[in-house]
Amino acid sequence: MKRQLVLTMLGPDQPGIVKQLSELLAKHDANWLESRMANLAGEFAGILRAEVDEKNYAQLTADLTGIKIGGVQFLIKDASTGSQTTGLQNPADKQLELEVLGTDREGIVRDITAVLALHNINVEELSTETFEAPMSSEPLFKAIAQLTATSNIDLEGVQSDIEDIANDLMTELRVKI
Repeated sequence: MKRQLVLTMLGPDQPGIVKQLSELLAKHDANWLESRMANLAGEFAGILRAEVDEKNYAQLTADLTGIKIGGVQFLIKDASTGSQTTGLQNPADKQLELEVLGTDREGIVRDITAVLALHNINVEELSTETFEAPMSSEPLFKAIAQLTATSNIDLEGVQSDIEDIANDLMTELRVKI
């Protein structure tokens, strides 16, 4: 029988973190299923889902708990009992993608997620970044979100509510096929 775990990691970024982690998983015949990792302000931040045989699970989690990779801290969660789906509760649910681009300011994520929650839309994945506009060097904010909504969602209403947040944000909400 297979067991799954979700591992979160945070600590000073340095070469070799992912290599050491992948070697440890391979040592226990664990399968690296999916991950998201990034360098954020000099800190290594990551989340990983892996699968391992029941007979290797306890030793793998013990080794992960005791691992020392340059100050990186690990948190392990048993994911075997959780849902491994994309968040769709019903086959009729819709997968959506939201793109936002505009002048950076405080509260953009808060304001957008408030609208999404109001419409009972679940955020499955969110990626954000700030950067300077090419010509003006004005700070810009960009977000891409993968969302799940019920089949009876009023997409025009959601788009309108998001656009009401600020005039300086360009948004596009579309159904993924």
